[in-house]
Amino acid sequence: MMESIEAVGDLNKMMGNRVRRLHKHVEILTTADPEELLRWLDRLTVLVQNACRYPELVPTAADLALEAYPHSERRGASAYWQPTFNLLRHALAGSGHPTQEVQVLNRLGQQHRLQSELEPALSHHQEALNLAYHLEESQWLAQTNWHLAEAYRFQRQFDLARNHALQAWQFWQETDAEPERWRGAVANTLGIIAASQKDYETAAVYFEQARATHLQLNLPIEVGRNLLNLGWVAMEQKELERARVCYEMALEWVGDNTADKIPILNNIGSLYVAQEQYQQALQTFYEAEHLLSQTKIQPLRQAEVTHNIAYALLNLEQWEQAIAVAQKAAGYWEALAEPVQLSSLLSILARASAAHGEREEALASYDRALALVETLPDQQKWRQTLQEWRQALSDNL
Repeated sequence: MMESIEAVGDLNKMMGNRVRRLHKHVEILTTADPEELLRWLDRLTVLVQNACRYPELVPTAADLALEAYPHSERRGASAYWQPTFNLLRHALAGSGHPTQEVQVLNRLGQQHRLQSELEPALSHHQEALNLAYHLEESQWLAQTNWHLAEAYRFQRQFDLARNHALQAWQFWQETDAEPERWRGAVANTLGIIAASQKDYETAAVYFEQARATHLQLNLPIEVGRNLLNLGWVAMEQKELERARVCYEMALEWVGDNTADKIPILNNIGSLYVAQEQYQQALQTFYEAEHLLSQTKIQPLRQAEVTHNIAYALLNLEQWEQAIAVAQKAAGYWEALAEPVQLSSLLSILARASAAHGEREEALASYDRALALVETLPDQQKWRQTLQEWRQALSDNL
């Protein structure tokens, strides 16, 4: 127990000293190897959780957690903080530290969003927004509106996402708290919203604005993320060479940050798929999967990478492996309640099963894929494709 370990002296004083001392070393999270990273995270989170038992230590502990979190997030280890932020949320409630409470609620909401748990994410951000309005401080209103924009974007409620992003920028215009940095964040969010609605020209303009801002501020990780998004737009516009250049530059900018390398590698693999270079694609997807194994896995990234591995295996005619991986990916998409992605994955499973001689299983997968998108108005073309594939298989029975 903590009391027995710290028995020689004033527990509160010693814990307070340890928290302050660890503040000086928190940036080690950016350079530690995976095993060392986990050791530091264990040390930090246990310390903060124990400090939550002592009201006078809670503000200092909250500062430590809020300082450490961005470093952890960039290493793909953000999920380790969720229990700690939960404790801090309750410890800070009514404690007279509302600005910290707003920040903790937003980080907790971000945690849920990264785990694709969107309802609790929105709930925490809305609670933070209510507190921010009581504070009447533009900085916290801006930050919270941006977090809400990101959560609604994940939920594919793009009009709400855009409105909150624009509100965030309006509030940041009224504050001196790094407005240029947040201009880049808002531009990137607006770009993703535009690209998600297939307005690629507008998206590219926003991503270039974000990149220029982040270059000016010397924020390499953010520049890498903007380049990833510019590569995505280039791929959607069938400009594969431009996409390749963007992805290669993105890898250089993010360096060894695991969480950012994973989506870049996933998109490079997709670029190989677009060029029908399936062996290179598979190797790249496996590299992304290896990095995922070193992180506290984000379910969405795990689903995307596993889905793509199944597709590469299908095109390499490795039927048994494709079936096994597709079944695993189907479980991920089902857990995330993503009907369109699950339908796409089931079509991979159906084609691999049919090629492996499992015709009845293939037909069942097609039927399940069709049922998932039967009532979705924007999936008419995909439904028609599925019906044609199913009919072709049925005719050959």
